[in-house]
Amino acid sequence: MKKGVIEKAEKFELHHKIIFFFVIMLLTILITRFIIYYIADPNIKIRGLELHHFDYGLILLVITSLLMLFGKKHNRLYLIFVAISLGLIIDELWFIRKQIGGNNPAIYNPSLIWVLLVAISIVLLAFLISYISKKK
Repeated sequence: MKKGVIEKAEKFELHHKIIFFFVIMLLTILITRFIIYYIADPNIKIRGLELHHFDYGLILLVITSLLMLFGKKHNRLYLIFVAISLGLIIDELWFIRKQIGGNNPAIYNPSLIWVLLVAISIVLLAFLISYISKKK
């Protein structure tokens, strides 16, 4: 009886972590879209190199990965940082794949549905991996 309660609690916590991850990732995408739409050019230029939110997401993902690998304690903030970085990367990746140049919100906004579908696919894949790993 006690073992069953612990297993149920672990499944409940994992389920809520995945939902929390998904919500943070979607909020990141939506906030990014809002900023892109209402700010003419939010990209920073350093010596001719223009940084996009893909770059910010990649940098955040690398830093978080290094902290997760070499840090002394497991911090719950890592989940938030990875969700934000993947939201930034997924959002810009779709934009890059469409091979659209410049910062044109009118062209950029219609890809939101496809970006959200990619994000949902990632979450469903996480559920599948979790389910398969629990069965083994």
